[in-house]
Amino acid sequence: MDLLQAKLARWLPLPHNSTAAQDPVPVPQHKRVDVARVRTLLADIMPLLASNKFASIACCRQLQEAVAGTELADEMAQTARLLQEFRFDLVQQRLRQLAAQQGWDSASVDPFTDLAT
Repeated sequence: MDLLQAKLARWLPLPHNSTAAQDPVPVPQHKRVDVARVRTLLADIMPLLASNKFASIACCRQLQEAVAGTELADEMAQTARLLQEFRFDLVQQRLRQLAAQQGWDSASVDPFTDLAT
């Protein structure tokens, strides 16, 4: 019975009046996003997406690598899945939204201008 209680105590919250030691729950540490690299990759991928180019897949992989270990990794993985389905329009839309949310599109050099050229 003690073994069962010990196992359960590890995963279940302790009552407020309990004096048993509890292992602290590790808080995931995310690395910082290299904004300059991500902005460069966004500037590379957006024209490819606009033209439905398969080369955007390789560029998307680079974006995934750039945000690996950051709080954006999961969102970029979901975006990459859309690209695997050749949803170029949705990927472009999601990347624009992500850039706007992160404030990457408000700097002096806008990677989303002149995409038609």
